[in-house]
Amino acid sequence: MQRLMDRQAIPKNRLRYFAEADYNPGKSKESRAALFLRNAGSEAEMYRHGHFALFYLSYLINGADLPMRIQEAFLATAKAPFVSVDQLVKLARKQVRELFLSRSK
Repeated sequence: MQRLMDRQAIPKNRLRYFAEADYNPGKSKESRAALFLRNAGSEAEMYRHGHFALFYLSYLINGADLPMRIQEAFLATAKAPFVSVDQLVKLARKQVRELFLSRSK
């Protein structure tokens, strides 16, 4: 992880998802990194933790693991004329809910 950060190999928007509190909606006022660090004790321990490697590191390197149908629907909507950011946010939330429901069955 440190080598990736040193090389600036992680896209800034993905890094913000992990490192900034504004990208962590919900009850917590802390970033995902701050929460993880508090539980792990040190950065080295955080980077070695299995959940970090399986979930966060994978996301930071590869991006979101979304089904192609979701990617295509979002892209088609984003390309349409006169689409607002609010419409894209609503679509993304709807797709996430549907994906979560389909995976929990």
